[in-house]
Amino acid sequence: MTTHTRPGSQEPHLSTAASGSRVIECPLLQGDELFGILCVGVDDLSESQLQEHLAFLQTLSIIGGVSLQLAGRKEGKRADEKVEALHRASGEFDPDAFRQSEEMALLAAEFAVKIGMAQETAKSVLQACQLVCYSPEFIRGTFPDSRISDILEEGNALAGGEPSGNEQGTEPEAVIFALVQGYIRNDYRLEAVAHLERVDESIYQQFLSFIRSSHVTETELDLTDMEAADEESATVTEAIRNLSALSPREREVLSLITEGMNNREIAEELFISDHTVKNHVTKIFQKLEVSDRAHAISKVYRSMYAKKNG
Repeated sequence: MTTHTRPGSQEPHLSTAASGSRVIECPLLQGDELFGILCVGVDDLSESQLQEHLAFLQTLSIIGGVSLQLAGRKEGKRADEKVEALHRASGEFDPDAFRQSEEMALLAAEFAVKIGMAQETAKSVLQACQLVCYSPEFIRGTFPDSRISDILEEGNALAGGEPSGNEQGTEPEAVIFALVQGYIRNDYRLEAVAHLERVDESIYQQFLSFIRSSHVTETELDLTDMEAADEESATVTEAIRNLSALSPREREVLSLITEGMNNREIAEELFISDHTVKNHVTKIFQKLEVSDRAHAISKVYRSMYAKKNG
């Protein structure tokens, strides 16, 4: 078929088929993407009728394009709703993992905004964080047209210290997912994600700066006088004992947190699993309405000094 008018046009135009028949080609577009062409034979039309058909088909082309755009948005909305439903469902079988995924998603969103990441790209990272409880294979089958499964698969490998052989080709979304997951799942320790610097030094340094500027990562307590330290330790223990919202075991865990122990050390001290310690720490944060260990310690000391000065 040869086109005699407006070649490459995004509007309906008159063409001539190889047989010599005249045809109006009506492109069906979504944005700049061509989805198809509606062809209408016009051999029996007069010139005035031809112009009427061109005007009508131009309107039809616009309506078709708008319909495709609306259909695409509706499909995207359904996919977002499905992600949200799966995210909420994970809270039914593992509430602690659900809370952790929410924290990951929040941190990823904050960091994405900080570095000016494109909205759609940031959404993929956010949704990967929300669906971290699921296997990449399951997500790939559920969202075959999404990049979420790729981010999960590559990000999990990176967070576990098993980067792919082609580290230079690693997608930024997977690096950000790995940074957020590694940082949160390892008690907010930046050293736990230090290995990702060799994967993408730029993103790693930006994440390092972001965490240090917007999140408290450590608390230093200088207790040089041993006698004063013993006295203060006793006062801290009393302050924790007075936190009635906490269970006896949670008070034990909080006491060891104030001593600077990490989850592994607390687990060994109390002869319980790391997972159990994480559960206790999560509940402590919830009951004290704090977001991390430093703020939990700060709340204990504020309580202690308030009572002392009261």
